[in-house]
Amino acid sequence: MLQPRRILLSLALLAPQLPRQPADAFAVPSAAAPAAASPRPKAPRRLLILPDARADLSNPDCWHHHLKANVVVADKDVEVTIEDMPDPYSFNTKRYETFWLNFMADELALDPGTLVVAHGTAADAVLRFVEKYEVWGAVLVCPGGEMYHAGERHGRAYVWPAVRRGCPWLAIVHGNGDPIMGDAEAGRMKGALGVPPLLFREADGGQQRLRDHTGSLREVEELVLSAF
Repeated sequence: MLQPRRILLSLALLAPQLPRQPADAFAVPSAAAPAAASPRPKAPRRLLILPDARADLSNPDCWHHHLKANVVVADKDVEVTIEDMPDPYSFNTKRYETFWLNFMADELALDPGTLVVAHGTAADAVLRFVEKYEVWGAVLVCPGGEMYHAGERHGRAYVWPAVRRGCPWLAIVHGNGDPIMGDAEAGRMKGALGVPPLLFREADGGQQRLRDHTGSLREVEELVLSAF
């Protein structure tokens, strides 16, 4: 008569053998793991317009609204929106910098499919943003200069190689005689970022004048349409 221990051993030998599973086969994915970045499309899928913090969007004749209305890309499904964002210069702290950078990533959802038109303070924010994240491209209208000051007590130079990695297509509209970023400084920024002549335009007026500009802003519209 077989002993109970031998019966159990015999049944174990007769049972079908299941393939061994790797140790992490049933692991629950961590919610904190960042999602993989989506690949950059050949053309932007979305146009996001970010005005200067002091722009008056309540004026239906401001150039931002004209840009949204006039950018028509034939046979393309492109979302065009105008959004407000926090003024990066409201508080000069790293904590506030983290807040508005996260706002751009999470609330505005800038991603590798987004072409962003950013003016003034928003242009400075985009330059800082693409040091860390990726967008399809950007049209910077009257950026503030070569030095980054929001979130930096003494200022620092932008990390140009990081900017180029995060923003492969980049255009600049510089206001002639801009008191915030002079013509010589604009030329240095153009060279540091490797902006080709066709993507560097000069408009009549500085940052404030272009902020208050009404009607179409031809230089910006032509650059945006050239991206598609």
